Amino acid sequence: MAAARGTALPGRRGHVYDILALTEDNELTLALKTRGWKMVSPAACRVTTEIMWSWRDLWRQRVRWQRGALDNLRHYGLTRVTLRYWGQQAGIAFGVVAMFLYLLLMTLTAVIGEWQWQPFWIAVGCVFVLERTVTVWAGGWSDRTLAFPLVVELAYDIFIQVVFVRCLADFLTRRPPRWHHPGEPWTDTAAGL
Repeated sequence: MAAARGTALPGRRGHVYDILALTEDNELTLALKTRGWKMVSPAACRVTTEIMWSWRDLWRQRVRWQRGALDNLRHYGLTRVTLRYWGQQAGIAFGVVAMFLYLLLMTLTAVIGEWQWQPFWIAVGCVFVLERTVTVWAGGWSDRTLAFPLVVELAYDIFIQVVFVRCLADFLTRRPPRWHHPGEPWTDTAAGL
């Protein structure tokens, strides 16, 4: 890995991972896949993350993750390995547009149109509610009660989409990325290393 840095892989020669990457785990995964390794997770593998206790810290964490993913893809380009990840970013962008159009249509319908119940769309909505409720079933009644109305998840989805739009704008304008640890001020990547 370290020998391929600076030639076959982004980063400085001799480093196992690109030390300038905001998301070193994501970057290392792309590097390993690019070198032909297959990623597997043991069945008993449990993944945890640090919980952000404020919206500000959550915003900064998600901006770092999203921007890091976009920057990693820029550095690796469009390859057989990155095609799936570029597709995921395109899917997120499609979701942003779809959500915006949905909210716009709902607003216009409520303000100037006549509301009509459509059985097909009610059924589609019920599938979403059922899926969200079933996926948290093991968490007990409190998790099910929170998942059932979809309001919390919808608000979180909008939050994540705003993060994506912000990161995409920063990515396209090549605004320098920033690193953040909870409880600390943001720093430029170069200054933080």
